[in-house]
Amino acid sequence: MSKHRIAWAAVLAASLALPGAAVFVWRDAWWPLVVFVLWNALAAALFIAFDRRHMQRRHERLVDHAQRAAVDMLSHHRHDWMNEVQILYGYLKLKKYEKAMDVVDRIRNRMERDSRISRIGIPSLAVYLLSFRAAGHAIHLEAEIEDSWNPDLIGPHQDNLTGAVAALVNVIRVHAAAAPEEPYVLRLRFGAEGRRVRLGMVYEGELIARDSIATELEQALKGFGNLTEEWDGGKGAEDRLRWTIAFPLCDKAEQPA
Repeated sequence: MSKHRIAWAAVLAASLALPGAAVFVWRDAWWPLVVFVLWNALAAALFIAFDRRHMQRRHERLVDHAQRAAVDMLSHHRHDWMNEVQILYGYLKLKKYEKAMDVVDRIRNRMERDSRISRIGIPSLAVYLLSFRAAGHAIHLEAEIEDSWNPDLIGPHQDNLTGAVAALVNVIRVHAAAAPEEPYVLRLRFGAEGRRVRLGMVYEGELIARDSIATELEQALKGFGNLTEEWDGGKGAEDRLRWTIAFPLCDKAEQPA
């Protein structure tokens, strides 16, 4: 309950003190009891009216925020596509057909990736992933959806999954160092193993205060999933970390130990 609703409820509750006192003073009279009952009914009606108005305003703000986010996302995607089209046009004008084909392949791959994200089966998660770039974050987020992905495995906790993914990404975003040229990349891969949802995260870039990241990721999950961290072998492994998060089924009690 918000502070305004609590304050309004407290005022209405305090106002009952007057008719309540009248009932106590004039115990033998019938009219104080009638006033007390009517006063209660009026206070309840006022609180319900205030609560509905508050919820309506909150709903309007949420709708407005969603609409603005959708417009920003579409504008950002339009800008990206226009850049690709201009590059393609330049290569065609210069008759560099091989490079033009590379641009076409890049556009096709991105369209296929965005199409798979849009069909991820969890609307809030799809919106978050598709709109991340439009928010102007310092890192570049790439998401892939494996054929094994099944949103039904997460059961009624789909909103919890979206919140967990956003919290995990935010931890990496906060610890990401400023990239000298192109933004560092965080890759997300959504899949399933057996009857559990699995999220793989690979970050390629420099991190600040890396030793505390695993703990912060665990805290971001709030017990909703199990996280493991591992090095990605090879040269430059210090700039590439991999995390795997296993999420529970329909009940948190089924979460692995």
